[in-house]
Amino acid sequence: MWSNYSEDMDNIMPAVKVEPPENYKFIETEEGKFIENTNVGLKFKIPEEWTAEKKEVQKDEWVINVMSPDIKFGEDGLLSEGCGFSVWIERDETTANLVRDRINDPKGYQNEISGIYESVLLDGKSSLKMILSRDGWGKIVYINVPIRDKIIKIDTFFTSNTEERCSIEFRDFLDQVKIN
Repeated sequence: MWSNYSEDMDNIMPAVKVEPPENYKFIETEEGKFIENTNVGLKFKIPEEWTAEKKEVQKDEWVINVMSPDIKFGEDGLLSEGCGFSVWIERDETTANLVRDRINDPKGYQNEISGIYESVLLDGKSSLKMILSRDGWGKIVYINVPIRDKIIKIDTFFTSNTEERCSIEFRDFLDQVKIN
């Protein structure tokens, strides 16, 4: 009974599909360590001395976490020290089109979040940057890159004591991202 209900619900309200972990390949070359997903044409370099892992965050939802060697997490599960970035890919045409709309008119959609939308380029691709911040808590930065019916998602979290260093690390990381 439950499985039939779930299948029917998926037909009525299909869930966003997340790129499976086997589509992310770890590659080591003389230039360094990289992660590549040829399914969407994504490749990025893991910063020197950093680590990267595939992590299941919910059932069948995977992210790649890229972490500095000094990373620590608080009891809330958020970064408390060091720098870290998450990368994942969602497959949902409706969401990809919503991202495109916001890229074309970020100010027009500004009132739907308690933060900032900006149109930015990532490896020459039109992207949406969203910044959410709260005093005493920190800042979350999301980059969404629509590619056909998929969205490449990259995010990070800065605390007030890590923002200066980690914002530079994040910018350097984004400069290494290649999208074909």
